[in-house]
Amino acid sequence: MQTTKTVNNAHTINLTYCGYGKYIATWKGFPNSGPKNIRRTIHVVDNARQLDNAAIQASDLFTDWLKETTPTGGLRDCIVTSITMGYVNADKRVLLVQTDWTEINSLKIEAA
Repeated sequence: MQTTKTVNNAHTINLTYCGYGKYIATWKGFPNSGPKNIRRTIHVVDNARQLDNAAIQASDLFTDWLKETTPTGGLRDCIVTSITMGYVNADKRVLLVQTDWTEINSLKIEAA
């Protein structure tokens, strides 16, 4: 039996726990804007799902940054289609975030 394997491209976000519901999300900026790391702080309620909530917030912060730095003329929106979390150590995870660019007009039609 032949199985099909799919390879998907994803953006990488590092998520580090700093204690008391605080996480730091970092990712690489675009090469044309200089070799810099982008860093965002996330505060979540300290509960059993805090890691999942932090991952979702990190992906939202990433897509917000992507929308700000990618010229689309206001015609497209970047949405998260998938988040995969990998274990690095007790306080660090790596997120693989898959995104898709959607036409703004199609988003308005779906919302109606």
